[in-house]
Amino acid sequence: MERTVERILIVDDTPENLDVLRGLLVNYKKSIAINGIEALNLAQCNNKPDLILLDIMMPEMDGYETCKKLKEISCTKDIPVIFMTALSETVDKLKGFEIGAVDYITKPFEPEELLKRIETHLKIARLQKELENHNALLEQKVNERTAELQKSNEELIIAKEQAEASDKLKGEFLAQISHEVRTPINIMVSYASLLQSDLTSEADEDIVLGLNSINKAGKRLVRTMDLIIHLSEIQAGSYQPDLIELDLNLDVLSEISFSFKEIAQNKNLDFIMKIETDGSKLIADKFSVTQIFTQLVENAIVYTESGSINIKLQKNADGKLFVEIIDTGIGISEDFLPNIFDAFSQEETGYTRAYDGNGIGLALVKEYCKLNNAIVEVESEKGVGTTVRVIFQK
Repeated sequence: MERTVERILIVDDTPENLDVLRGLLVNYKKSIAINGIEALNLAQCNNKPDLILLDIMMPEMDGYETCKKLKEISCTKDIPVIFMTALSETVDKLKGFEIGAVDYITKPFEPEELLKRIETHLKIARLQKELENHNALLEQKVNERTAELQKSNEELIIAKEQAEASDKLKGEFLAQISHEVRTPINIMVSYASLLQSDLTSEADEDIVLGLNSINKAGKRLVRTMDLIIHLSEIQAGSYQPDLIELDLNLDVLSEISFSFKEIAQNKNLDFIMKIETDGSKLIADKFSVTQIFTQLVENAIVYTESGSINIKLQKNADGKLFVEIIDTGIGISEDFLPNIFDAFSQEETGYTRAYDGNGIGLALVKEYCKLNNAIVEVESEKGVGTTVRVIFQK
């Protein structure tokens, strides 16, 4: 691409010097001024120069004053200024550099030196301008990208707020429906239990089985409603944990072991709890921690037909308390493991599934673990068994 021919403003009150410079600068456009006032006017016109050759010793306004004024004007402050001075003149070069000059040339002129200095400073000015243009373009692109990111961020915030509002509304709806369903079910279960207690040994077997079925199904529905209510409280942000110091062994695991040991033995399962650490105190919310292990132990028993259920309380190498629930049950397929904590997800679906369940319990376990600064891990092999590990971070 052909470069534009640069313009040089020559400022000198000596006609001989002007003639010499005109002859030397044949490859450049030229503007001529014979004093500082003219130089200031020409420097600000439409044909603004790319470089100024400025004589120091001039009447009325010398080169120093002219250069100083040029550097005070926004449209001329970046034009490189080269001072011209005779060898016989005593000049303050430091002063010239301080007010903004880029170089000095002595008279009489050495043509090659003069042209080389002019070429060098024009090149520097071009590169400086290119750099400024590049920086301006880069800044523009950064600003545009920043604006795009800010807009995207605002859209994400709005989407997040809408999703949270939707989750809250869904949670409140589920809680309301659960309460509405739970009340009549409790009445049904209570009356079924009352009728059972009034039955004599001669009662019809079908009636006994029917009442047992009502009782069992009712309790299952109540349990499902409770899980839905608890999950909706978490999603709506209405559950407030009560963080206290508790003993994980004495206050939680021992009580759960007592509750489930007989249930496991009724299925001919070995139920074993091992405490393999001296200290088991931590700061946590007792209700949600109890719910975590109630759900995990209940699942282990439900999905284990033979073998054992082992509960182990230990500390890892970092001194963190963790609990393992190990069963010899049906196990979980590798494909389903990543989805195991998703609400309402189940490995087997449809009416032909072998085990009851609603996919809420483990989703609730994960949420309760978050509330108690704990993480939950699952290892499982289909047909061999499952190990669930809850690690408390504090």
